[in-house]
Amino acid sequence: MLRGSLTARGSLSGSLSANGALAGALSAGRPSIPSYAGPYAFEPAEEAQTARTGGYALSEDIVIQPIPSNYGRIAYNGSVITVY
Repeated sequence: MLRGSLTARGSLSGSLSANGALAGALSAGRPSIPSYAGPYAFEPAEEAQTARTGGYALSEDIVIQPIPSNYGRIAYNGSVITVY
């Protein structure tokens, strides 16, 4: 007796047979997902950056560059400049 369920997004086709062991082949159609067309590399910034990738297929990794070694923050309170 074989019990269970198979689910697929899109179509699922193939055959399974059980005769002492489960054997067969299944294939699932690839769902149509649009490709991400935005940038894949980002420079660090003081403000948040969002890559709007939700619902898209990515063709490569998204890379966030490291903070440069000469990066410094400057603050001015109206009378004193401070470099961090």
